[in-house]
Amino acid sequence: MSHRPNRPAGRSSGTPAGRSPGTPAGRSPGTPAGTSAGRSSGTPASPAAGRTPASSHYNTRQREAIVAYLTALGDAHVTVEQIAQHFAQSGTPIGRTTIYRQLNRLESEGLLRRFATDKATADCYQYIATPQRCSTHFHLLCSSCGQLLHVDCAMLNALQEHVAAEHDFTLDVAATVFRGTCRECLKAHESPQGGNDSQGGND
Repeated sequence: MSHRPNRPAGRSSGTPAGRSPGTPAGRSPGTPAGTSAGRSSGTPASPAAGRTPASSHYNTRQREAIVAYLTALGDAHVTVEQIAQHFAQSGTPIGRTTIYRQLNRLESEGLLRRFATDKATADCYQYIATPQRCSTHFHLLCSSCGQLLHVDCAMLNALQEHVAAEHDFTLDVAATVFRGTCRECLKAHESPQGGNDSQGGND
């Protein structure tokens, strides 16, 4: 009579102890194939280390575009509304909230000067490549064309000294702006010369 070897109860033939039938070694039952050890099933892989978010590149491009535009303006100042209109017309619109954020950063870095005129007029901005440039002279702002002129004038310097000596008041030279009309705008507004004002009749 032939005898079969005894087999422990509860385990199928060919199945190692401690593992359900059909489950590969090193993986818990019910874990999908291809799931790496140490990561739970259904947990997405984390982004690659050191990868820069896309929003950071987007903000950098916006900053570079705004700086390039302000630099091209030279000594002229510009408002947030004018900046937004420029980029909208160029086909690369930038939101006003983003423009304000970038301008505030540039101002905090000393690369931008903000001129607040009055409550009825929006603040204007001017890019300054060298912050020391505007710390020792006054500014003339043309109300017609928006040109901002940097003025080194002995008379204005004497005015600053007079106000300090006689009135115990120190002027903030870099933030002092005289508003008026520039030479070019005055010429444009002048009436034509050499015109004939009389009717040419006999008295």
